[in-house]
This record gives sequence, structure tokens and C-alpha cells, in this order.
Amino acid sequence: MALLQVEDLSIQFHTRGRTVHAVEHLSFCVEESEIVGILGESGSGKTTAMLAVIGLLPRQAQVTGGTVLFQGMDITPPPDGRQRKGGYEKRMQTVRGSGISMIFQDPSVYLDDMMTIGRQITETIRSHEKCSQKEADKRAGELLYQMGITDPKQRMRQYPYELSGGICQRAALAIALACRPRLLIADEPTTALDTTMRRQILELLKRIGRETGTAILAASHDLGVISALCRRVLVVKSGQLMETGTTEEIFLNSCNAHTRTLLSRVREGGDGTEGSGSTDVLLSLQNVSRRYEVKEEAVEDVSLEIHRGESYALVGESGCGKTTVARLIAGLLEPGSGEIRYNGDRIIPLGERRRKDVRIQMVFQNPAAALNPALTAGEMLEETLLSAKQGKKGACTEEIKRVLEQTGLSTSELPKYPYEFSGGQRQRLALARALILNPEFLICDEPVASLDVSAKKQILDLLAKIQKDRNLSILFISHDLGAVRKLCQRIGVMYRGRIVETGSVREVCAAPCHPYTKLLLESEI
Repeated sequence: MALLQVEDLSIQFHTRGRTVHAVEHLSFCVEESEIVGILGESGSGKTTAMLAVIGLLPRQAQVTGGTVLFQGMDITPPPDGRQRKGGYEKRMQTVRGSGISMIFQDPSVYLDDMMTIGRQITETIRSHEKCSQKEADKRAGELLYQMGITDPKQRMRQYPYELSGGICQRAALAIALACRPRLLIADEPTTALDTTMRRQILELLKRIGRETGTAILAASHDLGVISALCRRVLVVKSGQLMETGTTEEIFLNSCNAHTRTLLSRVREGGDGTEGSGSTDVLLSLQNVSRRYEVKEEAVEDVSLEIHRGESYALVGESGCGKTTVARLIAGLLEPGSGEIRYNGDRIIPLGERRRKDVRIQMVFQNPAAALNPALTAGEMLEETLLSAKQGKKGACTEEIKRVLEQTGLSTSELPKYPYEFSGGQRQRLALARALILNPEFLICDEPVASLDVSAKKQILDLLAKIQKDRNLSILFISHDLGAVRKLCQRIGVMYRGRIVETGSVREVCAAPCHPYTKLLLESEI
């Protein structure tokens, strides 16, 4: 008998007076100790299917058919969300943790900012296992160390908001593995990680499966992750199973048109775009440093120049200081030493001038966290204009229409709330909010990290077009070297708070000098 058996599962959502079929007649199984991948684009239904398995479907989801069996036990969610209490929830509480555990794409969804990382791990351990606090603390430290986190004792005392996205994801992995589950569901487990840490986490997951017998069901839009981790692959589109087979069969000899399209998009690459040719320095950092309590997150003696109309990439491992540099440039942090100049003027952090200065705008990695869930798209864009005193209430229609057209959104989507958009659409909305103020300089902090290959290509093409049309300067922060090659002209490589190598994208990628740059290129999946 299979460890997990899903038969003819169908799920639909009822929202805004319409019905959306998220999963349709989906069937698959996971054997003991097997690693199975679900490959699909954003909105393909892969996450919905996994939430059904672990019993975490939202109330508006209706299970219209099918069964879910775990070790022969029927754990099929009741059709009505209001019925997912009582006996069903009691049964699932015995399954979650030691039976089935799940890693979510966005660690901010389930990491509590009011609790330290250590407490969140130890509470998970003690809720499922009989052990002392001292034993739980020891186990938590070991888990964090296994996840590649240096100085685990220090990290255990920190809160999620103090850590980078990559470190938060590694902490989330530690929580998921704390009770040694029989089945680990991984929903985009390496999205927030840099290339070197991504490879380490994938190797760790494979080792866990091999040494403990834990089966893994991994969902991703990243073909590299699926091919590196999984033995068998399911390809889904619009909630339906397109094809299934071994990794070799799917990637080397696929007979499905949708799969072949996904593969062809991944193979599309680039070697860095041509520069703007401008020698006009728009932004300069001279010997900028910013120190934190944890040394690994410090920025040390960073100097760089970005020209007008240029895309400059800043790459490096999670926690190396990339986002800190972005916040310093945006004026959200003050440097401990050094100087930042924009168009010749010194940037004054957090002052009255910075609040009114809209020349520099920022697009964050996670649009779901950056967008106000209580405002519609239209209200959000109008509020942005009003807060910058660039319009009057009710008189912003033309500006909103203009920016929607530029970012590939339509006016019919203005009444929607952020949760009603796909990941790619939310990132377009975040980009529209930044561009509506007509900035000269745009900071993009991992803007395509959580997107599938199709949405990623669309956003990168959109950024390239907007840059050309507006002569916009872009600081593009990423651990995705493929995205860097496609969009950027020059690159700076950060390692432990310092820029260790810089040059044109083509030169650095073709002939890297620093050992860490070589490691980054070798770690590409």
C-alpha cells in the first residue's frame, strides 16, 4: 500500500460570485521513502492539492469529489469548510507533525514575528515528543545547524523580522523536520534561497529521505529544483494532470505539449544586455558600512556606482547584505560610515526630505507582504499618488490607467484585492505602485524569486521595456543568475557584507576571478 494515495480529487473555490475549479480529477500516489515532484506554473493547483492532503484548505474551498488516504487512513477533507472541525480536525492533529509535515513557499505565512526562532522550533518538538526544555533546545540547535545556519544559538534568540528571507526559510525547514515526519510536503522549498544554499538544501532533503526513509512530495515551478531532487514527476496545468513519469522521461522525452513549452522557456537565456552607454553617474556609494549585532549581516566598506539608464545587478548568498544595501539607498537605514550620493546630492536617511522625495522607489521580493490586503488595487494606486501629493482624490484616473497599461494590467482588475491576484499579477501591481510616481531609480529586491518560469519571463521583459522607455536606472538584487544575465549590464558580487567582484555581466560570468563568484556559477541548477 502506498504511503499517500490521492484518487480523483476535485476542489473548487467560490469567490466574488464565481466558481473556480482549482483541482480536477487529480490522482497520484507517493510510496514509502519516495521523492515525487509536482511541476506546474502559478495557479496550476499544485498548492491547493497539497493543502487538501494536510487538511489546511481555506473555508471557501469545496472538495467536490475524490479521496485522500495516508497509510490507509481516510483523511479526505469534508466538502464544506465549516465541517472541518470536530472529528476531522482531531484526526488531522494526530497526523500533522509526526505523520505529515509541510514547508510553505513563504515563511512569513507561518513564522510568528512575536516569537523567537528557537521558541517556535522547541514548541513544535515538545508538542509532539516527551522531552525536557533543555533537550528540545539542543535538538533545535542541531536542526538549525543542519539547515546550514551559522551560530545557531544566536539565531535561536532572534525573531523572524530580524532575519533575511533565506534564513527564515531555513528556520522553517527546521520546524517542518523537527518531529521526523513520514511524509514531508515541500511547497517551493528553495524559492527564497541563493544558488549555493539551494543546492545545499536540496542535497539535505535527499539525504534526509535516504537516511530516515521520509517520503517527500515537492511542488515547484523551478525545473532545476525538480530535476535535482525528484525521482518521479507529475506535470499539472489548470488543476489537471498532464503527464507523469520518471524525471528522465519527462525532461528528456516528454510527449506533452505543455511540458515541452515549460522546458523551452527555461532554456531561453542571455548573456547580459547591452548597456545604456551613459557615463552619467546617478547613484554612488563610497565606503559605506552598516553593522548589526550579528556580523554576518553587516555591510562593510561597500563602494559602487550606477549610471543613468543602467541595470546593475547585486548578487550573493542570503544574509550577505544585499537587502541592507537596498535599504540604505532608499533612505530606510542610515549608514554607520561612508557616503551615499544620488545625482550628486547626499541622501539624507529617514528625514523630511526623504519622505517627500519619490525619485527612488522599491519593489520588494514578496508582493503579498508588501501590498495592503485591506485595499483594492485601485485604492492602493490612488493612495500612493495622494500620499506623494501628486494628485487629488478622484482625479487620478488617467495616471492609474497609464501605469496599468505599462505593467500589463487592466482597469477591470482595479476592484480586486491582492489575494485575488496570481503571484505574477501581484508583482505587476507592486511594480505599478512604484512606477506611478515616475521614479528615476528603481530598486528591485528579488522581484522574480517566487514566480514560475512564465511569470518570471514576463516580469523581466516588462522591466527591460520600462527601463528602455523611461531611461530608468535599476538596482536588481537577485540570487538568480539567469535573470541577471537577461536584464542587467553590470554586476557586483557580495560576500559577507563586501563587494568582492564587479564588472560587466558577460565578463564576470565568463571569467570569474573571486572564488565565491566561481562557486555561485558552479552552483547553478
